[in-house]
Amino acid sequence: MAAFRELDWRRLDVRAIVEQRGVGNSNEDERAPIRAWLHAEGYELLVLDFEKGISPVVAQLGEVLSWADQFGYELSPASRSLDALRDGFSFVIAEKSTGMALHLIGFAKARAEDPAWATGLVEIISENSLRELALGRRFFALVEE
Repeated sequence: MAAFRELDWRRLDVRAIVEQRGVGNSNEDERAPIRAWLHAEGYELLVLDFEKGISPVVAQLGEVLSWADQFGYELSPASRSLDALRDGFSFVIAEKSTGMALHLIGFAKARAEDPAWATGLVEIISENSLRELALGRRFFALVEE
């Protein structure tokens, strides 16, 4: 089963997944139209807002990834363990959806706060996008600085 019927390079998802290895770019002016497009195309959307720093996003990921169910403990908002995040970074993509998109807002603040962690998160997203693509599913992120 193919994730795409054709590679239409005009499509945001094709460019982000295939050309940019699962991590595309966006800007604030494009936010509303991109979200509308994702919704119209049947994507699940998870917004990760870094405006208040990395810790609130780590806590959000702990909830979304059902961390306590997976590992028996809560993911600490202060956690910066990329190995742990890589181990638990797996989203359930509903069969009825086209795929899943993450929208990372204010990512410049994450890069400023902890450049190694921010880079590691992007690498984990890219790795997960490749795994999902191999399984015929679409997963990608849009990074908005």
